[in-house]
Amino acid sequence: MIDLVDNSVDINDLIDENFCPSERLAHGSRLDLSSAIKANRNACYALAEGDLSKALEESVEAIRFHSNWPAALQTYAMTQFHVGNFNNARRALERAIVIDPTYDPSYSALFTLLVELGNKDDALTVLDELDDQVPGLAETDFLRSTLLLSEGEYAGAAKHLDRGVRSLSLTPNSRMLPYGVVSKPRLLQDKDQLHRLMVLGKLPKIKFEAVLDGYELALNAFPKSEETDWKEAPVVKLDPELLSLIRPFYRRVVNLETANRTSYPAISEKICSEKVENEYLTNSDFPVAIIDNFLDDRVLNTLLNYLYDSTIWHNDAQLGRNYIGAYRQNGLSCPLVLQIAEELQSRFDKILGQHELLEFWAYRMVTGETGVGAHADSTAVNVNIWLTPSPESISSAGLKMFKSCAPNEWEYADYNANPELIDNLLEGVESNLIPYKQNRAVIFNSRIFHETGPLPKINRYEDGRINLTFLFGCELK
Repeated sequence: MIDLVDNSVDINDLIDENFCPSERLAHGSRLDLSSAIKANRNACYALAEGDLSKALEESVEAIRFHSNWPAALQTYAMTQFHVGNFNNARRALERAIVIDPTYDPSYSALFTLLVELGNKDDALTVLDELDDQVPGLAETDFLRSTLLLSEGEYAGAAKHLDRGVRSLSLTPNSRMLPYGVVSKPRLLQDKDQLHRLMVLGKLPKIKFEAVLDGYELALNAFPKSEETDWKEAPVVKLDPELLSLIRPFYRRVVNLETANRTSYPAISEKICSEKVENEYLTNSDFPVAIIDNFLDDRVLNTLLNYLYDSTIWHNDAQLGRNYIGAYRQNGLSCPLVLQIAEELQSRFDKILGQHELLEFWAYRMVTGETGVGAHADSTAVNVNIWLTPSPESISSAGLKMFKSCAPNEWEYADYNANPELIDNLLEGVESNLIPYKQNRAVIFNSRIFHETGPLPKINRYEDGRINLTFLFGCELK
């Protein structure tokens, strides 16, 4: 076992400094690639769980099996960062970039490392280098916008985010459909938000009235269909004429509200952290805690304004489901959301303190008689915060919790995206509905199967169910 305190493992002792990057494939074919992949995967899980000793041991093994594999060097770098060996972390990532100058995840990891160390100038230089190697990559603009937004530089963030979401070279990680391919919820979200922004005077009517009419035409041209399964809502490729009508607003960031950190706690000071932790931890089989009046009222209002009026709702590739998403790298990393994430871990340390924040997103349910079907998530703890008003008619759009967890032997595709397999497992299983309520937070073990209740027809854009979700730690495969 590697000693974390006195560990002397140096990146130069692990890599082949004389290795020629142009011979990467031929060299790699003689190595134990399957063992490298297994060790690297084990290191990733251990790192997410906070087991730094195992993460370091496995990441070192991965590099010993394949000393010039950028992904293994990247994992090793992250473990080095977490144990405080920042120079080793940086050198490992710089080595990964030398091996493959076009492998953008290495640049992203080095950028993230430098930002964490407070070295903003060097971080931006890394993105400049990535721009030189892979011009026009949307990920580069997303990283720039995330950094700028986190620091409250809204104009610069909007500029880069706008360019990123319009890119024609998006990766699957962007969670966006190909440009011009739309679902009905995507069109409805855009139309209703655009109408609101025009009524509030945040966008000029003289410029966008014709755009709003274009959305009406696009919706009328959308194929009529019966309500579909939550996994199979249809998408269509818009005709060039229709696309040209909505282009000034479709996949654009034309308005970005402010949501800055507060001088007071974002999470209500009236909440007893010990009570919440006890509620969660006393039920070891199905840990769940429900907290009402979760956010300070002023924070809730600021956050709602940000989510109602910021044109950041572009993550529409959830297989045509009835909701649209906004993710941390696509406009959600505003200072106030980051403050909430930090307070979650400090206020509920016994639940979240040992886990790394892996992801956060906001989903807006647009329409549909069906919600998100039963599934489990790949993380350890899920924190859901419900933000929008809660008229009696949408109480059913809460969270149904099944008294069943994802089997350990199931893969991600099984427990997250295989409705038939999941339905067979859950047949006859007891469940409880946690009713939807504004400013209610639900903290639960992500292994528990859960589903979103149906959303009845709504008449106001402001009543569409919005949840803010934080995912901590790695639990499942």
